[in-house]
Amino acid sequence: MENPENVFNNKNLENDLVHMNEDLGLIKRVPCSKEEEIEFRKLREEGKKVSNEKYGNVYESSTYFYRYQQAERDKEEIDRLIAYRQMKYLNTIKNCLIFFTVLACFSILVAFIFFLKAIY
Repeated sequence: MENPENVFNNKNLENDLVHMNEDLGLIKRVPCSKEEEIEFRKLREEGKKVSNEKYGNVYESSTYFYRYQQAERDKEEIDRLIAYRQMKYLNTIKNCLIFFTVLACFSILVAFIFFLKAIY
């Protein structure tokens, strides 16, 4: 079993949090400068990894290198964004619940019709 202290050091968890923050609009991608881009590509061609200690948190997509920057939002706007996402997710759950309820009712109705046909 994984040590509970190391759960928050998990790279996947960190990536998930970064992507969630990006989806909420709390952070945004900022492409690296052309000079940094050239330097990072040279490091990658040499088989070296871009060091976060030296260059800060640098991420790589298939076409460019970028960093994340805090979006300029106040606390009220962040709270509204989170509340909006929560409403959106609850609406999705409600729609799924309605779909499966209707599907179950329809299945019961069809089973009842087949049962009645079998009796008569």
